[in-house]
Amino acid sequence: MRYNYVFCISLAALLSADLQAQSGGKSVKTITVKQKPGPFAPYRPSRTEMLSRYRKAAALDSTARNLVYKTGVQATWLPDGESFWYRNTLKDSVVEYVYVNAATGVKQKAFDHSRLAQALTTAAGKPYDVKRLSISNMVYENNGQQVRFQSEGKWWSLDMGTYQVVPVTSPAGFPERNDSARRIGVGRPGG
Repeated sequence: MRYNYVFCISLAALLSADLQAQSGGKSVKTITVKQKPGPFAPYRPSRTEMLSRYRKAAALDSTARNLVYKTGVQATWLPDGESFWYRNTLKDSVVEYVYVNAATGVKQKAFDHSRLAQALTTAAGKPYDVKRLSISNMVYENNGQQVRFQSEGKWWSLDMGTYQVVPVTSPAGFPERNDSARRIGVGRPGG
């Protein structure tokens, strides 16, 4: 019983200090409420309290947005059932693509991003930013020697040895111009 009393007094002191801080040091009228013995009444925050909490949550979200990366992996598994690729969004919206062989524990970049951006710029006749490559589908072919991928609605084939890129048609089972859904690839790099 004594602990409840000490807890309530401590809580009242904290709330009073918080109210004074929020009011800029002006005196705040406090209301004493007699509490009936038994379970506590449900807490009902005021509109001001709720607005304050939403502002704090928004500030925390804005702060964390530029500090927390690689929080989710949306894996696109390959038919071998042992490997997959995924996209990481890093600081300043920089994008990287990663290949993982779960059976061997090998994790590596899916391709050389700089060389692919250069090859795409040459093949498409327009600049591609190495930090913001937009690939929605990727299919490994010929034991990972070629990668057929979809970027900005168009399908391309990348020769992993020479890094030459040529336009191609969509692989079987893929729509020709649908960037929204990722599908399972075929084959695996290096294997």
